[in-house]
Amino acid sequence: MSIFVYLAIILSMTFWGMSFIWTDSLLQAGYPPMSVVLIRLILVAILLGGTCMVAGKIEKIQPGDRKFFLLMAVLEPFLYFIGETYGIKITGSPTLASLVVSLIPLFSPIAGIYFYNEKLSRNNLLGIVLSIVGVCIALAANENHTQNVIAGVSLFMLAVVSAIFYSVVIKKLADRYNPFTIVVYQNVIGIFCFLPFVLIFERSELFAVPFAVSSAFPFLMLAVLSSSLAFLLFIVAIKTLGITKANIFVTLIPILTMFFAYLTAGKPITAIGSMGVCVVVAGLILSQRRVKKAIRQSSEER
Repeated sequence: MSIFVYLAIILSMTFWGMSFIWTDSLLQAGYPPMSVVLIRLILVAILLGGTCMVAGKIEKIQPGDRKFFLLMAVLEPFLYFIGETYGIKITGSPTLASLVVSLIPLFSPIAGIYFYNEKLSRNNLLGIVLSIVGVCIALAANENHTQNVIAGVSLFMLAVVSAIFYSVVIKKLADRYNPFTIVVYQNVIGIFCFLPFVLIFERSELFAVPFAVSSAFPFLMLAVLSSSLAFLLFIVAIKTLGITKANIFVTLIPILTMFFAYLTAGKPITAIGSMGVCVVVAGLILSQRRVKKAIRQSSEER
């Protein structure tokens, strides 16, 4: 069982790492940011939602949990994807996006302090400082469009904060509902969050983009792998491993994104960029050492 859980979390990180590449390719093709997310969610609702309804996997939501499902969808996909997609559009760097998003496990213990009375250790603080240094090093690799990079990183941080609180809500819902129910409702509610904004702000821009068969592949991959399978696997992992331990694996995302960006788009792996990724990952690993020990002690006490 433990092997399956770790395989699930690694696969989910792989699909999310590749999602930055697919999103960037659609933005480069001229698709507006919120429209990319909306089409992605609609495909998930049709493909995964239809399959789950036929298979009888959708559970009824209890009245008291409706507010948590709504909050979950507002946090992710709505706020998270606004930050991620607009950030990628502004910076043009899926690797930088994945690097900043990899800070999620760094700040997860802060949420743990408030919601679960966890303690912030010295390693947590040192890890925060080291990872911030790593992000600064990575930013140095972006010599041009400094203002765009700063604005983009601010949007990426919106995604980070949204993802942290999303994990808190998911942990609560994962104990009551199966992963299929959570992911389907998450995407369906997300459609209604994005639809008004797309119709008001991006309708003319969206219809002006000529349809290309080459765009179908990234849309399908985002829907099937990144928004469906990755979330299903992540919910399974977070239910077993917990919020902090599951989020540690987010540190793999920038490495995977950098690797796939090199393979698929030929984007160079610079020495400074690589150094920044290594420093961030080192800081994240350092910040989690005490947390993992505390988790083991807590498990033993139970």
